[in-house]
This record gives sequence, structure tokens and C-alpha cells, in this order.
Amino acid sequence: MAWVFMDLEMKPVDRQFRRQWDICRQEVIEFGAVKLGEDLAEIDSFRPGTSGSRASPTRW
Repeated sequence: MAWVFMDLEMKPVDRQFRRQWDICRQEVIEFGAVKLGEDLAEIDSFRPGTSGSRASPTRW
């Protein structure tokens, strides 16, 4: 059996975006994952590049 672990880096949503804040108080700004085998050795990993920009909450 393999195990997959995800790592989510989050930051608070500004309260000025009240509708979005009511739905989710945190937004994911970066994520990664690692797949481990039965012996807990790393089989594969995923970490996308970041562009330094994020979608505007007003587009939700």
C-alpha cells in the first residue's frame, strides 16, 4: 500500500471580502504532495511552481 500526504500552505482571507470570508476563512496559496511506499521511502513528489500572483477574490 502506498501513502499520499498533501501539504497546504494557507493564509487568511481579508475580512473586506465578506462573502468569501463566510465561505472559507483561509485560502490555499501553495500546495505540494509526496507519495510514500510501505517502507515509507519516497516514491514520487509534486510541488508546482508559483507565479507570485493569485486570483482576485472578487471573481469567485
